[in-house]
Amino acid sequence: MMRRERRPRPRHWKTRPTAMTIWAARHRQPDLRQPFNLELHTSWARVFLAFVTGVTLLSLFGQWTTIFDINPAFHPFCYFAIAIITVGLFVEVDTRGTMKVLWNLGVVWLCGIFIWMMDQALFNGIITAGVGQDALSIAIAIFTIAVIFAASGRLQLSIILASVLWYLLGAANFLVYTFRGDPLFFGDLLALRTALDVSDGYRIEFTGNFVAGTLMLGALMVLALWTQRDLSGLGVRRKRILQGSVLTACVVAVACFMGGNTEAYYYSWDAQSNDYLYSFGVNIKMLNIKRPEGYDKKTVESITQGAKAEAEGINQRATGKKPTVIAVMNESFSDLKAVADFKTDVDYMPFYHSLQENTIKGNLYVDVLGGGTCDSEYTFLSGNTTAFVPDNARPYQLYVKENTPTLVSTLNDQGYTSHAIHPGAPNAWNRDSVYPDFGFTDFYTGDDFYLNENESFTRSLISDQATYDQVVRLYENRGTETPFIFDVTIANHGGYEVMTEDLEPVHLMNMKGSYPMAEVYLSLIKKADAEIQNLVTYFSNQSEPVVLVFFGDHQPTIEPAFYEEIMGKPMSEWTEEELQKRFVTPFFIWANYDIPEAEVGDLSVNYLSSLLLRTAGLKETAYNAYSLDMAKTLPVISKKGVKDTQGNYYALGDAEKQLDALGDYHMVMYNNLFDAKHRCQDVFHLDQGMTDLSEEKK
Repeated sequence: MMRRERRPRPRHWKTRPTAMTIWAARHRQPDLRQPFNLELHTSWARVFLAFVTGVTLLSLFGQWTTIFDINPAFHPFCYFAIAIITVGLFVEVDTRGTMKVLWNLGVVWLCGIFIWMMDQALFNGIITAGVGQDALSIAIAIFTIAVIFAASGRLQLSIILASVLWYLLGAANFLVYTFRGDPLFFGDLLALRTALDVSDGYRIEFTGNFVAGTLMLGALMVLALWTQRDLSGLGVRRKRILQGSVLTACVVAVACFMGGNTEAYYYSWDAQSNDYLYSFGVNIKMLNIKRPEGYDKKTVESITQGAKAEAEGINQRATGKKPTVIAVMNESFSDLKAVADFKTDVDYMPFYHSLQENTIKGNLYVDVLGGGTCDSEYTFLSGNTTAFVPDNARPYQLYVKENTPTLVSTLNDQGYTSHAIHPGAPNAWNRDSVYPDFGFTDFYTGDDFYLNENESFTRSLISDQATYDQVVRLYENRGTETPFIFDVTIANHGGYEVMTEDLEPVHLMNMKGSYPMAEVYLSLIKKADAEIQNLVTYFSNQSEPVVLVFFGDHQPTIEPAFYEEIMGKPMSEWTEEELQKRFVTPFFIWANYDIPEAEVGDLSVNYLSSLLLRTAGLKETAYNAYSLDMAKTLPVISKKGVKDTQGNYYALGDAEKQLDALGDYHMVMYNNLFDAKHRCQDVFHLDQGMTDLSEEKK
């Protein structure tokens, strides 16, 4: 009788002799080479190590401990990481076939979440940015793993490298943010401005959130060990197909990220409110500025040839005594009647309305509303519109480099000494880095004002009057120097809920609705109007020539219903031209000597510094002359649209196609802002400035 042979068990179902198989799920498939198989193995050594590690980590990171000061909102994520590390030490996972694919995909997705949590812990220890940012951050983390995997074909290595890369970037960002108060972005890496060249006086203190981020890295290393090391079991052909598919998916993802409006979620004012991974990715996108069609340096030289000759003639005649130049950008200063008319019990801008003699006035078009002060500031100082940069891209944070041509450099080249004033945080909008690049000699910040116990306040903010007193001190202590003083006020900043005792109330009349925020705002404008009158009165009594420009950076954020009532229809029915009325503020240029009076009507802020130089009778660059010539054709260029001198309104995209002058202006501005290597220096600098640049290169 023949014995029946026993069919052997498949080789890959064997358990390891040194481990305990504590759970296994198997499903036979016709092709035994690809079973649906998941096994968990452990040993007594693993059990002991997992127990000790879990207890230790819980004692260090639990809510009941005070060893590390971790944001309470982050404790659940710490427990999640501890669970992953403990389970990873407790069991070894063995997968086969379809289960291996599903398992690895799940681990990669989980790694994306942990990388996101890790960098949030390193950055700020909060998870509050919003679903859009969070989802994009996780996608960026998974994308990093996918790119490395497409290149190497090793999933385990890809997770480890991506995790370590983002940990190092997060740690560097932690240090940079600690030192300079601004995150580390891709643009900093390109410019080698990692801010690690800080003074020796800084003391590094690693926070509990930083340690929590390191805990997340540990969880990521455990997750990496749960994946397949390489793709040797697939064969060369299948391996190449998989890598190619992943690479294709990465290319599609990049195209979607760069082509979509992914920066819409970015909040540039408060960097810490953004997810770090998302911010880093958006920064890369914002640095990728498309060249205007037909752009090259020779074209720019040809476009500005006439302006060079014009500027040369003007500069030969600019031989008179140089006046002191003062520029005041007043926080949220605007006349809401620029949108539509309404009645109040008192005039909230009596001084502005009365100012006529030796004054040029007009309506200033800006690109921001309710915030984004730095855009108006940058556009005024540089003469470059922000119409051609991405939404939420702040030039102060992204594009300003050393030797950037501005009003400051133009005045410095004529012997001026430039001072900046802003009674807020010095690192707000990266000013403490930008101002030295522009050429300001000193910068007076909130730190300087709060040291004065007798300083005046509007609500809880440093008053306009306090900054004007500093302007006067700089003027009176000028010695033999001719000063340029740039003052960015803060008193009218948002937060219009409460009418404080230091304000003279302004009341709306004949309104159907109640708008307390609008009334508080108008009361602030009345006080700001009175305080700028004090500054003008002081300089009107000085014998030395002084020219002063005053303008608002943007309109406020108040009740939308107020705007809808004065317009007589909901905002959803406003035309683009009507919407642009919310981007208008008043300006004036005044001198304590004779200048031609004028009402210039509409003007965008990119032209204002050129108009200031021309009014003061000072030397100007070819770019200034070119800008003023442009203003005769297109007095308004903004993100919202373009206006010509006939009052015709064009959407920005349509305008560049229809108006050759706008396309030319775009190329000149691009050469100045984005093509510094090939910048036409004789267009943007005076002769003296060009000489200084040549000496620096030597």
